[in-house]
Amino acid sequence: MNPLLKNKPKKVLIQQPDLETVQHLHQHILNVSPDAEIYAPANAQEIEQYYLTVTNIDLLIAEVYIEGIDALADYLKFRASHPNIPVLIATRYDLSSYSEYIQGVPVVVLPYEEKHLESIIPQLLQGMKPSELTTSISRRIPIGTQSIKLVQKNKKENEESKPIDKPDNVIQKKINPLPQKPSSNSVIEVQRQLQQQMRKTILFSFCSLLTVTSIFCFLVYLGKIPAIYRYARFLELPWTDYQEMIAIPAGEFLYGGEEGATPTSETTGEFWIDQYEVTLGQYQKFLKAMETEKPETYAHPDMPNVSRGFKPKEWDKLIHTIRENTHYNGVHLNLNCPVFNVDWWDAYAYAKWAGKRLPTEQEWEKAARGPKGNSFSWGKDEKMTSKANLGLDYSPGDPSKGGFKDHFQMMNPVTEKPEDISEYGVVGMNGNVSEWTGTWGEGKLESIKVPVIRGGSFVSQKNIYIHQRIVKRDANTPEEWLGFRCVRDTPPISP
Repeated sequence: MNPLLKNKPKKVLIQQPDLETVQHLHQHILNVSPDAEIYAPANAQEIEQYYLTVTNIDLLIAEVYIEGIDALADYLKFRASHPNIPVLIATRYDLSSYSEYIQGVPVVVLPYEEKHLESIIPQLLQGMKPSELTTSISRRIPIGTQSIKLVQKNKKENEESKPIDKPDNVIQKKINPLPQKPSSNSVIEVQRQLQQQMRKTILFSFCSLLTVTSIFCFLVYLGKIPAIYRYARFLELPWTDYQEMIAIPAGEFLYGGEEGATPTSETTGEFWIDQYEVTLGQYQKFLKAMETEKPETYAHPDMPNVSRGFKPKEWDKLIHTIRENTHYNGVHLNLNCPVFNVDWWDAYAYAKWAGKRLPTEQEWEKAARGPKGNSFSWGKDEKMTSKANLGLDYSPGDPSKGGFKDHFQMMNPVTEKPEDISEYGVVGMNGNVSEWTGTWGEGKLESIKVPVIRGGSFVSQKNIYIHQRIVKRDANTPEEWLGFRCVRDTPPISP
């Protein structure tokens, strides 16, 4: 067999995945042929590109690892297509399946744990035959009809052999690799791995969500969720800050008619009234504001014991039951229910803080009855009383037995009875909770003035007509069935 190269190579292609090995090969080639131009393509396709762009290639050196064994045919086909270019393949595997492509191609078999290509290259370049190449093992690899016998030498000789020293006058030359382009097989493998990782992520997320949901449902079943809410005080209870106000035009309206009396004509100026009663959520907002403000700023001048503040009776108990989703006096409530258990001083202070005031008795009645003096907010039909949350189905001893007529055992969220609406569009004036007004009238004792209360409530069984008035509670008396709403003399400012 003739030597692989008759002359020192001038242009060499090195296909080697390990950059450090490429540097070693580069140096060994320069030691033998200092003027050689060395190129390091990344794959068989780039080898073809180099062949098309770089002329007069003298040698192709390719080392094939197991992950590249499928691409070996590309190198061998390249060799078959370009028989004038010498090719050296360094591998560890049986190449007999590629025998049709590698007739006459030197094949060097290397042990997995040692790298010998660096020491073989100088021997090849110095004119040695492939059959004379030395490695640390001896075997025959069938390649078509021929075999290459690898001669085994004493391991001690190999260990004592010295590496070739780098001459001082050798000029280090730059390797000129093409830009790395992943092969189609590599791209497909990367895509496959990404898809597999995405499937794992989706599966993990789904399992995590399923686990959390299962735990939550189990805690609900055990009744432990309210306790969780109690300790999660950073969570705000949901509620709606209803800011809508209804314009009531100036002019005459029919007022009164209680207990068979003849209604009289009264006149009011234009004013704006809250569409809904003040809610628990809105009043809670007011109480939080009072934590940083002085109560005296909003208290009525005649209010006794201003220092007590404006917290309603049983307020902490009420908020606690709402937060824990438990019963307050036998029913579930939320922050969109009307505020109750407030005395007149509390209602006055809230209205002043909100930039409003309590309505006069006449303003309240006009907004509720309309200009023609209706008996109910919706008109004069007494058979339609289920439109309002009244006390016709109230069961004070056992709330679970109430609500069969209007569907509420106590007060309802302010938007839950839209049928209880006046001609002007004001909601909840016929029922739900009765309301404080800003008018003071004569109480049981003519010498004592008390605030006038208007409207029916969820406890009203006789007081169901909207023209009826209550003058039986003094300003210091809060009630579970008593709340309020506000008015203003100028149009509300848009938020």
